[in-house]
Amino acid sequence: MKLKKIAKLTGIIGGGIILVGGIVIGVSGMWPVARVGASPITYASFSDNFTMADHFYRSNIRISGTSDRAVNAKEVQRDLQRVTMESLIDQILIDRELKKRYTANDLERLIANKMEGVELTSDTMTEAVELMYGLDAEGFTDLLLIPRAKQEILAGNLSLQSGAFNDWLSAQRAAAHIFIFIPSLQWTGSEVSVR
Repeated sequence: MKLKKIAKLTGIIGGGIILVGGIVIGVSGMWPVARVGASPITYASFSDNFTMADHFYRSNIRISGTSDRAVNAKEVQRDLQRVTMESLIDQILIDRELKKRYTANDLERLIANKMEGVELTSDTMTEAVELMYGLDAEGFTDLLLIPRAKQEILAGNLSLQSGAFNDWLSAQRAAAHIFIFIPSLQWTGSEVSVR
């Protein structure tokens, strides 16, 4: 009898811990929407990048003087999701390769060199970044400048070794084990497509 009570109590406590953990993960946006090998792409990361892409696309349409209502179309939103997911997958593949080629300190130094001269503190630049991307200077650096710098570093390294970045990326995509958990998107073996 005592053993049954202990088992029930353990089950209740374990279930409570799982429930609380699930709530924390859900609220913080840390649940995975995709996986590249063992590396997850979290909802928070996907959402931040998608919001930036959506804002950028709408800003460009508004600048041309037309209404951005067409962006709300299901097909356009799904294509923005597709592009966002593909970009995040590429970032993981690039990060993995850079970790093989450089130490953390060397990579940090190379990124700083790539970003040297980019001044985001002026009011004009801050306003432009907010208008075009809907981001502050820190978000712009984290979501756009650093990933772009990493891509350029790897592309430059590959070209020194008589390789082409696009060929390398295609080979990495084909070899990677990628799973997407968003029902409207799927991995074809070489790219993200809309279902």
